[in-house]
Amino acid sequence: MDPNQAIEQARHSMNEMSKEARHALKDMRHAIGPVQHSLEQAIVNHPVKAVGLSLAIGVFLGWLIKRR
Repeated sequence: MDPNQAIEQARHSMNEMSKEARHALKDMRHAIGPVQHSLEQAIVNHPVKAVGLSLAIGVFLGWLIKRR
């Protein structure tokens, strides 16, 4: 097998995987859109609770990491 042919096949395969990944990312963004909007709206409506929840999650994750 010609080395250049192997490189071209690998390049073609990478391009196909890249296209599939971009398509999957686009689908994921489309599916997450309503959830993102509702989360942003909840943060705008309840900023103090959002900060408190973020702090609590950070402390909990810190405790889990330190415990390991």
